[in-house]
Amino acid sequence: KNTHRILQSRVLLKRFVSGARSGLATIMAHPMIPYSFMDLFAPGILNCPVQKMVDSFGEAADRNIFFELNQTYVKEENSADEAAVIKIIQCAKSAGCRFTFGSDAHHLRSFSTFLNLEKVAAAAGLVPEDIASISEVIKKR
Repeated sequence: KNTHRILQSRVLLKRFVSGARSGLATIMAHPMIPYSFMDLFAPGILNCPVQKMVDSFGEAADRNIFFELNQTYVKEENSADEAAVIKIIQCAKSAGCRFTFGSDAHHLRSFSTFLNLEKVAAAAGLVPEDIASISEVIKKR
């Protein structure tokens, strides 16, 4: 079963790198969230080598592609899912990624989680300079 978890994280990283290299992305929306397979999320991320994640996220950083954080990154405090989210954010920051909040929000109510998302970002060590302004995102387009 652990093999499935590790393979799942590697597939997600491979898809992330493919998107970053495509030349089409401005923002990578909710990276590493395996919607229909959330039972594999935390174990897969927590068992994935940090350097593998940093190298993969570096593909986006090298291309000035922003890393989106949205409500899917708000997890129960002190849970394995929260630890996985914090690891993802820390690895992306280490790779040089800059972040956006809610750029892929599908509903106005999605923005109500920003206060909780701010807590997650702070726990991962993000500072204001890590967050891209909307004008930076627009310039990138």
